[in-house]
Amino acid sequence: MVIRKGCTIIAHPSRSQHGGAAIAALQALCRDASKQRNLHVTFTHRSIPSSVDPHVSLCLYRIAQEALHNVARHSQTREAHVSVACNADHIALQIADSGVGFNPSDRRSAGLGLASMRERVAVLKGQLAINAAPGAGTQIAVQIPLVDVKAQYAPLLEELKKRMAEVLDSGSFILGPEVKALEDVYLYTVDDLASVVQTGHANRQAAVAQAEAIIDAGVQSFVHWLDQRHAVPLIQQLNSQADEWRDAELARARRMLARGEDIDTVLEALSRGLTQKMLHGAMAELRAGDAEARQRASTAIEHFFLRKER
Repeated sequence: MVIRKGCTIIAHPSRSQHGGAAIAALQALCRDASKQRNLHVTFTHRSIPSSVDPHVSLCLYRIAQEALHNVARHSQTREAHVSVACNADHIALQIADSGVGFNPSDRRSAGLGLASMRERVAVLKGQLAINAAPGAGTQIAVQIPLVDVKAQYAPLLEELKKRMAEVLDSGSFILGPEVKALEDVYLYTVDDLASVVQTGHANRQAAVAQAEAIIDAGVQSFVHWLDQRHAVPLIQQLNSQADEWRDAELARARRMLARGEDIDTVLEALSRGLTQKMLHGAMAELRAGDAEARQRASTAIEHFFLRKER
């Protein structure tokens, strides 16, 4: 068990080396939520496969992110638990808190975040259950089906076994001409094999060139990253400002929903509010009295807002 700044991470002892990017991303999310939102988040995982479909990983991450955001803002508790587990058919995510809870059947209480969770899970043919009640905490449970690779390729394997049996039963699988009669079976001469070897050599040479290009691109990317490290504080400030705008507009949208306003009106107000906040600074610079400042602002705005996608 490892404790870091209010986040407890418990890994199943026999599988702690597995889980890949999906588990690493959820661990980082729990640590960040503990640090930035003054929560104590316990994260556990068990029986996670060595690889998880990236669409499934993203779905689980976004749901956990929204759920922890709701815990921090609405639950009136500082404790939350996130767990991920797998069985033969599904991967399951659960986020639970012991806070004030809410009534899931009340549309005004559900809000936009829970609707977004349902849409994400539905795309992956999964299930989402919300167990909550006023004064009894909240539990969000997600189940998403895993692809059964063995079942997917079983017909192909059976067909391959059948073909091999036919070849062996013919008694002439090395020299006999009867092999030519079998579908999808081919005979090669020594000259054919020599041509295959030459082709393979040429392909390996081409692969070497591709590998060199990949390495060169990686080196350039690393050098670029080193050059851009000075921008990290500014990026953090931008993210923080964007979070403040988002929180303010979501709070306003929830108040409108609580008053019973139409969902389309709420969404329109939400998008308009975010747009106005994003463009306010740029508009103010364009109206500045200094001509030189207006020119600099105009150039920057054209670069960041009006350039065509490359």
